Amino acid sequence: MILIENLKKWKKEREWENAFYLRKGEERVSVTYGQWISDLCCLACRLMERGIQNKNIAIVLPNCYEWFVAFYGIILSGNVAVPVNRELGNVELERIFDQMNIHTIFTNSAGMMETGEIVCQERHVENLSKWLSEERKGLRKTEERIEWLEDQGRIPEDDATAFMLLSSGTSGISKGVMLSLNNLFSMHGDFPWKEKLNIFLVSLPLHHVAAVQLTLMFLARGTILAICESAKYLIRDLLFFRPQIMSVVPLQLDFIAGRVQKGREEAEILREHTKYILSLGAPLMDEHEEVFSKINVAVLNTYGLTEVTGAITEWFPHRKGSIGRVSRVNAYKLEMGEIAIKGPSVMKGYYRNDKETAKILRNGWLYTGDIAREDEEGFLYLTGRKKNTIILSNGENVSPEELEQRAVRCPLITEIIIFARDSVIQAEIYLKEDDQKNREIVEAYIAEMNETMPLYRQIRRVFFRKTPFEKTGSGKIKRFLLEQENEKD
Repeated sequence: MILIENLKKWKKEREWENAFYLRKGEERVSVTYGQWISDLCCLACRLMERGIQNKNIAIVLPNCYEWFVAFYGIILSGNVAVPVNRELGNVELERIFDQMNIHTIFTNSAGMMETGEIVCQERHVENLSKWLSEERKGLRKTEERIEWLEDQGRIPEDDATAFMLLSSGTSGISKGVMLSLNNLFSMHGDFPWKEKLNIFLVSLPLHHVAAVQLTLMFLARGTILAICESAKYLIRDLLFFRPQIMSVVPLQLDFIAGRVQKGREEAEILREHTKYILSLGAPLMDEHEEVFSKINVAVLNTYGLTEVTGAITEWFPHRKGSIGRVSRVNAYKLEMGEIAIKGPSVMKGYYRNDKETAKILRNGWLYTGDIAREDEEGFLYLTGRKKNTIILSNGENVSPEELEQRAVRCPLITEIIIFARDSVIQAEIYLKEDDQKNREIVEAYIAEMNETMPLYRQIRRVFFRKTPFEKTGSGKIKRFLLEQENEKD
């Protein structure tokens, strides 16, 4: 029972130490390990007492302390935690809740409560803060709650599905990645930082696997998690919390680099307090390393997948242009150039999708869909992608096929390809009946479709072509030809 054993250990060793820093106005509020463990045990007990067992429970929250209570409390109760991007529109949320067979939804926002009532009439929508405040009134001590939970005999096995994250995967269609506690804890022996790091600024969205993995790794070692609720508060919270280490996506890194070059206040804060910036979700640009090296901040980059519970390669040593060496936790091979991974961090499979699981998991090896070369010292260099998934500069993954399938519901669209140029989602469309009126109707349809999606997934530019796309013998569009044309432009 790896989770409950670690909770006992942390309570014994760090009960009165700070685990989280939160910002409330201009005040820094701290939460201890003891309070956090008490709260998540409260939630786990309440779920069990209400008879909610072996259910998939969605977490629709921003980055906040309550997210960590919900995630680990749900798992401890024998249910499956399903973090979901709260910025998704009603249509997308409803699709995800149906796909993931969601029973209960935890949120704090009044707006989200309304959303839940609209799209989830057959599901339980609960205000997490209210649940916690009610359960905290109980007189049971944390030790009694833990003992009661163990007596119920419902704490999940370490290799059972404990949580699921949404991933576009190798085929480009969103899927639920089933992960266990063994998967999650498998990377902890590979922690690369030897020095004491006091504060880690959590700015990555917590529905991303890198955020889940990194926050647990730092919690396990006594580093305080300073929670940044949203990317729009990144600079504010950097100045406020003054972290020794922080995580960002490349778009955020580029923004910070620009401000550093202009000599803004955060440049001095970074120079004095920050040792490392972890850039995740897309390859690192050489110019960023140069900017931050001038203020003695190391920018690190790693390669990973949701299907491998986060990082695949090691943070150290770093080599320019490389994604690093594969972590010793897993075995790897290059099969016709494709990276394949085998080991304890590899997912259990895709939820209710044996067909897609069989495509990516073969004989215990997970085939990533990424092509790489290896140098004589074991460093890998990405050279291409077998999959079509678009990775934007903000770290978000976008499935072009998913957008295409929605777009072709418009009867006027005969063929469509979705692609990205400079991190802007674009569409090239062929209309069999092509005239100005039909083009305007299609553009209006795309605009309406955009209103149901978060900003990063919206189609920002639409191009019309005069001829059909070139196709393979089986009738599939040769997508790579369009990519080659874009590279020339």
